[in-house]
Amino acid sequence: VHSVITLQHVDVPRGRALFARLVELVAEGGVAAIQITYGNAGLHSTYGILPDNMRIVPPPPSRDGEDPVMLMSMHSLSELAFLMQSRGIGHFSADFTEHDGSLGVFLYFGKPDVRT
Repeated sequence: VHSVITLQHVDVPRGRALFARLVELVAEGGVAAIQITYGNAGLHSTYGILPDNMRIVPPPPSRDGEDPVMLMSMHSLSELAFLMQSRGIGHFSADFTEHDGSLGVFLYFGKPDVRT
């Protein structure tokens, strides 16, 4: 299972549900590489987490001639780790990513092949 630069553009509740489904789709003996964003590099006082008064809302429509504005969601690594562990993932590794201040990780994990 592979997902890159996708879940960051999905609102958090839907992204959490999609992530859970992607984890469920990993077959025994299969692997996954899923990239998510979790914080903002400029928010030092909150360790990258958006304060409650800065919740991300869907972006306004773009105007003619402008690049479209995209939703950038920050997903909780704690929630995603819980989802992985509760669905049989015993180990994962991660590589950090950063793009224009959006902090992220590539999560690499698999499900053990119980037949071996």
